[in-house]
Amino acid sequence: MVRDGQMEWKRAGLERKRRKAWWKEAKPRVPLPDSIREYLDKNDPEFMDELLKYAFSFTYDPKSTQKSGAWIWTLYLDDRPLAQEGFKQLLTTWPYTKLLLFTPNRRWDGKLKKFRYSNQGYREKYTFLPFTKPLFRYLKGIYKLAEERRDATIWARFAYMWDQRFLYQPHMVISPNTKRYLQRRAWRTLRQLGEQGSPDYVHMATELLLCYEDNDMNWFNGSRIPYGTQKVICQILYRHSRYIKLEHGAIKFKHDKDIPRFLKERAEAFPELWDQHPEQLLRIIQEAKATPVVQFAIRALKQGNPAYLEKLSLSCLWDLLKRFHEEDIVAFAMENITKRMDMKEPDLDQLFGLLNHSNYHVRTRAIEFVKQNRHHWTFEQIAWLIQKMIQHPYTWYLDEWIKLIEQCWMEEFRQLASFEWIRPLGRCYWLSTGQEQLTCMVLDLLMETKSGCKWEDLLPFLGNCIPLHVRQKIYDLFMREKDLVDINGMVGLIYANVFYEDVHQQFIRNWFQEHKEWLEPRQSELIQALLKKVTSKQTSSNKNAFVIKELFGEVLWEKFCTLSLEELLPLLEVNDNIPECQNLVKQWFLKHRLHLIQSDPEWLHLLWSWMVNEQLPAENRTFIGKDLLSGMFWKETCQAIPLEKILKLLHSDLQSLRDFALKLLESKQVLAGQFPSPELLSLAHARDAAVRAWARDRLIQVMEKVDEDGLVYLTQTDWDDTRNWMFGYLKTLSDEKVTPKLIYGLLDSARTDIQQFAMEMAAIYEKRIDLTELMLRASESPDLNVQAYALDLADRVRWDEEILRRMEYFFRTVLFYVGKGRKLKQKALRLLLQLGESDSNMAQIVLSLLADVARTSGQKDFEEILRMMAKIKQRYPETKTVIQMKRIEEAR
Repeated sequence: MVRDGQMEWKRAGLERKRRKAWWKEAKPRVPLPDSIREYLDKNDPEFMDELLKYAFSFTYDPKSTQKSGAWIWTLYLDDRPLAQEGFKQLLTTWPYTKLLLFTPNRRWDGKLKKFRYSNQGYREKYTFLPFTKPLFRYLKGIYKLAEERRDATIWARFAYMWDQRFLYQPHMVISPNTKRYLQRRAWRTLRQLGEQGSPDYVHMATELLLCYEDNDMNWFNGSRIPYGTQKVICQILYRHSRYIKLEHGAIKFKHDKDIPRFLKERAEAFPELWDQHPEQLLRIIQEAKATPVVQFAIRALKQGNPAYLEKLSLSCLWDLLKRFHEEDIVAFAMENITKRMDMKEPDLDQLFGLLNHSNYHVRTRAIEFVKQNRHHWTFEQIAWLIQKMIQHPYTWYLDEWIKLIEQCWMEEFRQLASFEWIRPLGRCYWLSTGQEQLTCMVLDLLMETKSGCKWEDLLPFLGNCIPLHVRQKIYDLFMREKDLVDINGMVGLIYANVFYEDVHQQFIRNWFQEHKEWLEPRQSELIQALLKKVTSKQTSSNKNAFVIKELFGEVLWEKFCTLSLEELLPLLEVNDNIPECQNLVKQWFLKHRLHLIQSDPEWLHLLWSWMVNEQLPAENRTFIGKDLLSGMFWKETCQAIPLEKILKLLHSDLQSLRDFALKLLESKQVLAGQFPSPELLSLAHARDAAVRAWARDRLIQVMEKVDEDGLVYLTQTDWDDTRNWMFGYLKTLSDEKVTPKLIYGLLDSARTDIQQFAMEMAAIYEKRIDLTELMLRASESPDLNVQAYALDLADRVRWDEEILRRMEYFFRTVLFYVGKGRKLKQKALRLLLQLGESDSNMAQIVLSLLADVARTSGQKDFEEILRMMAKIKQRYPETKTVIQMKRIEEAR
């Protein structure tokens, strides 16, 4: 046991004096740490994670050099399976990312360098048990004890570490000489076992070879071989090689031509021992991670144990195919599987499994087997394989199968082909090379055999992502078989979702050109079907443009002209393709112009109703008004459309239609007297300046008939021109026409300029106006300016109790003002004080009003109101109020 304060190296020095090595006693020196012993005693699976955490923290801690590493010795001697498995994990080599899981921030820091021991191959290697002072003494003891016990698993992991190139760090106590000694010792142990003919040689060498990975190997001339510094594996694999030699820590070939022969040469140490244990060679093939090791095992098994290979189960060979990323193992497995397959009656499920394998070399070997033995198979066998391939159209290997079918089974394919094989491919986002080939082959056969298929089946193959050459075959099939399509089919074909739109449209033109006899009896039905598609909101604008411009406008034009106006006008509901629709409609009206002019004008009213329909696109409404009614049929419109409709159009939401309505009004030369008075007044408020000017020109002729309400209505407008015109007109009125009602109406306006104009008018005609009534009307306004005007008038009015009561609401409103209305509030308070001191009846009203206001006022206003109430109370003691007044002497 370690005494308190005793250093590891001092204890080691004391024990060197003993005759028997300490590790041979195989006795624990310290107990396991409590943090991991509890999990081990409970046989808890969490023991593994806790063990790794403890091992990491043991070395990660800066004070670890003062700790004892004897706990790993105790862990190795523990014979419980969980403890043994945990120790194996500690000896496993890891990338640095594994250690990051245990760092505080899961980020790289300099302390992790303590765990790095090698940079052999293409990556650095880390271990949870680095060669530091607290650990190395016990690691070396464990290695020697494992060597003595023939503990192959633990010994192999140590030997693997000795066989790597070390990164010598200051914290490592192992020197280069010690490392080379341990490496030589590892091979010496194996050599001695081999010379003794012991089966332990094969067992221990197998465990060691399973530790190596491809990342440990050197890449040399396209092949992986060990580095020359890896002397242990070089001795195991190439001890008797005739083509290489080890010089200065490197493998050198005697001649460059020797490399291919070297890879086929069986040159391992003690081959007779390997021949006695073929199961270990198979285990290496199944589990090894280094290519040179796998190649050695395959060579040794094939050359030394052919009988064992013949007895090897088929399931075992299939399991080897699961290691599909390793070419040598796949080739070995396929060689033995194909040897066992019956050439005349092969297992078809097994054969298809090989053809559908994810490894290219497996599929290639399977295809070679098919080519060599296809002449022995029946039609039913071939048909089964073809059907099985076609059932997997989405596989990446379909192009290889199609090539196989073209080379070997084309005649059988012709007999079996069906459109059902390619139906699912029409829904694919894109087609692979094999899917394209399969689709083309089936379509070619359909054209040859004229097998029945419907247009619904073919349309999906005109989709956006279908290659052009595949779609060309669909076009050829449609062109050749005109009976494939009916009306719905033709509409579907025209509106097919394609990528090369110009190619598709050219095909439609050619089809109609070639099949005029099909088209002639179906034109009316086709036009109606296409009109439904065009006017729906779910079709492409490019498709609609083609239909409108080229089909309706050219191919089907003669029949299209027979449509009625009701059938034609829905084209103007289309939000897209507006220019094409307008041009088509215009051409139709040109064609029928003379007929329409001579017929009943009801069609003009129909056009008008479409023009004023706000659900239609604005461009089409403008088109009806500007191009048709105002252009082509102007004379007929002026005669047929009544004044009421024109007046409503003046309020349209479109400027172009309002201009059109004004043009109609001007053309009709309507007199002012013919207008309904409200309509003419409302036109003075129209949004267009031209309409307002036109209305004012008509109004000036009938202004003497307009009453006060009408004058006020005309003045209260948002448009400056009409308002200024009214100001000018009102100034010209005679005294008799300037009535109080007019001034009151103007004063009630919400506009400041109109209010000011009303005040000026009131000042001019003051003698004709009742100032009291004017004040009362002004007090009802919510505007501050008008309320201030009301207070100004108050000084010139004779007050009484009735007037004060009518103004009470006004005072209450003003006295609650703050901010901008404060000056108005002060003026109202002064007026109330004056009124309260003038009459006892009014004093009672004022006191009641002030008492209510005082309850919600601020301190300053409260004090002022109290002073006012005191003055009024002092003047009229008989009045009732909520405040009590006492003389100062009485108060004292």
